[in-house]
This record gives sequence, structure tokens and C-alpha cells, in this order.
Amino acid sequence: MFRRSMQLLILFALCPVIVDGAEPEVRRIDLPGLSALGRPGKPTEPVELTSWDAVKALGAGEDLLQAIKKQVDLEQERLLFVRWQGSGQDRLEPVLTTEPGGDGAVLTFRHQPGRTRDLRQHAAMFAVPRTLKLAHAEPAAANGDVALVKQALQQWGEQRDKFDGNYLYTVSTSSFSGLRTQTTITIRNNKVFRRTFQKFMQPALEPLRPGQPEPVPQGWDEEGDQLGSHQEGAPAITLDALYEKAEPIASRKLEAFEKRYVRTNKQGLLTSCFIIDTRIADDVPIDGLVVNQITLGLPQPDGQPKDAETNR
Repeated sequence: MFRRSMQLLILFALCPVIVDGAEPEVRRIDLPGLSALGRPGKPTEPVELTSWDAVKALGAGEDLLQAIKKQVDLEQERLLFVRWQGSGQDRLEPVLTTEPGGDGAVLTFRHQPGRTRDLRQHAAMFAVPRTLKLAHAEPAAANGDVALVKQALQQWGEQRDKFDGNYLYTVSTSSFSGLRTQTTITIRNNKVFRRTFQKFMQPALEPLRPGQPEPVPQGWDEEGDQLGSHQEGAPAITLDALYEKAEPIASRKLEAFEKRYVRTNKQGLLTSCFIIDTRIADDVPIDGLVVNQITLGLPQPDGQPKDAETNR
């Protein structure tokens, strides 16, 4: 049964991809080792390969080269290859259309970014007829990101007013070294009331010498005139002020090495809108905003907001 399933899976992977009922054949070439070829670029702008020397120049070894040759006839076809970094849920699909007044099909690629933060290497190779026209296209997600942000901000305005501008939100950071921070901003009547900062999982310290005092736990609270007096932590601002950067980030044209993430929680409130440089591996700096938790309602003496709705 397992062998039969694997045979069907391999057969499906090698089947021609016919999009929108068009006649030209676009075949996806799925082989191990493709993600090690070339350099990362835009998923919608593949490299065109018309010779085996060009495939070698990408870094293909002899085994991979022979495996590709078994599936592709470069006399009649050409290869399209792209490698990029993105969410594990990223998808790239070929789309065949007909230009107005044109006399043939045009191939573009539709890139659908994933919503998870698990940055991974992706690679895709397609065999297409030499005569098939290729048109580069911007990812359709750009306008989708803007629309998602606008919808989330509208939802936020409704929820904020429902709870009379009383809420708190948390911003967390983490490092590959194990250090984590958490800043909680409490808002009352649409104004910053309190800022709380904590550090967790600090790197191990050297053993204390005899008589040396225990280190003071790192963390603090700010209220009133003290707001903003500490350098660490997320800034003491309302969510409305934080969200001001969302639309510019969502609509910005990306460089080939950049990746944008836009996410909302189950209530439709914006929790992420940022851009990263995919060339950086560890502790990647983000350009934008990340909110880890939003809790709506007025905090009570026990610390729990009245009629709270906690949104992660």
C-alpha cells in the first residue's frame, strides 16, 4: 500500500501542470537538491535556462544534472528556475493567460506568501516550451496585504471603542542566545497608563563569590511622570500610534532579498506587519510591528480586565 501511494505521489509530481485550460505544457520538476542551486531572488521572476552549461553554472552537480536531463529536452524546452526564502506555507503556481489582442499564451507566476514565521528555503523548477512567452509579475499578495491591514484596522477601531479605549497589549522579543523580553503597555481611556518590562531566560552568570549579593531581577514598572524613563522595552505608545506604520509597510515595494509578513489573530486584529532581510540568518531585525497579545477591557485590582477579551 505504501509503495503504491509513493508511486502515485511521484506520478502526480511529474504530471504536466495545465493552467486555466491553456494548451502549452508547463511541467514542474521536483528533485532533491534544487534548493541548493543559485541565489535567492523574487519568486515571481525565475531565471531562464536554455543550455546545460547554464544549469551547471547554478551549481548543479553531475547527479542532479543527469536527473534533470531525464525529464527535460532542451532542444524543445527551456527551464525556469527560482529560489527564495519565505514561510513554510509559501506557494508558487504557474498561470497561463492570453494578452488582449495577443496571438498566444503568456506565462506568469503567482506567489502566495505563507502566514507562519518559519523561514525556509524554497526552490521551484519548471520545463516550458521554448516558444512560450514569460511575463514577470509582482506578487498578488502586495495588494492583499494592504487590504488585510485596512480591514484589521477597521476591526480594531470598533473593538477599541466597544471597550472605551481600555486595553493592554504585549510585545515580546527573543534572541538565539536564549534571552527574552516582554513589555506590557496598559491603556486607559485611550492614553498610556502603565508600562511593565521583564527579562526571562537570561544567559547563565558566573558562580557568585562568597559574600557576593544575589543579582537583582531585571524588570520594572512605569506610571505617570515616569513613563518612558527606561531605555529598554517597547515604546510607551497606544496601539493606534503603533498601527500608524502598518499601511506604509504593507504597501512598500519589496527588494529581491526582502520578505513581508502580515498577520491577524482570530478576532481579526492586526498582530504583525513587518519586513525582514532574508539574507540574515540569526536574530533577523524587523522593519514594522509585532504584537504578541491584545487584551480588551479595564484592568481590575486582581489584574484581570473587566469583561476581558484576550486576543492572541
